[in-house]
Amino acid sequence: MSSRQEEHMIVIINWRERKYVVFYTGHIYTPARNYMVHVPGHIILATAALEPPNDQLLLVYTLHSIASRWRPVEELLHNTDLPAHDIRIHPYDISPILVERLEHNNRVFRGSASHGLHIRMMLYANPIRHNAYKLMVYASVMAAGRSLRDTFRQCFKDRSAQGTVLFNYAINLGASGFSWTRISSVSVLPGAFYCNPSYAGYIAISRSTSCGYNTTKIVDPRLRQRWLGHAMRDIVVSTEPAWSSLSSTGVLLVSKEDGIEVACYA
Repeated sequence: MSSRQEEHMIVIINWRERKYVVFYTGHIYTPARNYMVHVPGHIILATAALEPPNDQLLLVYTLHSIASRWRPVEELLHNTDLPAHDIRIHPYDISPILVERLEHNNRVFRGSASHGLHIRMMLYANPIRHNAYKLMVYASVMAAGRSLRDTFRQCFKDRSAQGTVLFNYAINLGASGFSWTRISSVSVLPGAFYCNPSYAGYIAISRSTSCGYNTTKIVDPRLRQRWLGHAMRDIVVSTEPAWSSLSSTGVLLVSKEDGIEVACYA
């Protein structure tokens, strides 16, 4: 939700109990799907530290810590105004159980007036372990005036791209409670996660060629030495319009005029 004063908030609604809470996220547009994810009993929020130099942080809260802040959802259904200031939760109004700073190769991610910071969080349930999850956090510094789409189009021509990192975390909710481990942090193609990746970290990219063909590539977005010749694979070539989507389990759906084509990629 946003106001004319460019104040932005994330509203969490529990429809079963018909209650809601509001997190105030400042004067920077922060799409909820990118900056907040949920695991059972917990909320993970991406936000900047209050004090300069405003490091980018991941904060983990328990739902129990905001138990007293829930309000009846009828307030939203019958009130056209934004939630009042006194009911908004600021990230530091409650104590997180975990604080993680986004840092890679001794470089901390921070936003600035000249370089915007694009964050995207993607949460997947572990396919073979109960109460286990994988959290991917994509962080990219973008120069002012250059859109994510422009960066995306040029990414395959730029082997020296900097400032774009994928952080991978393992989350476990065992008998001992919430546990969090950073698995890896690797440089990736700028703009690569415009679409959701698979659990293994692959992405699907569809584009039209100069000859009028449509091609879909399965791409490993991690930047490696000589990656350009080894990290992608053409899997669908068609002369008709085609739209593709890669699921978290690696199943590729290609929608064509005459039906849907299904392919699997490990």
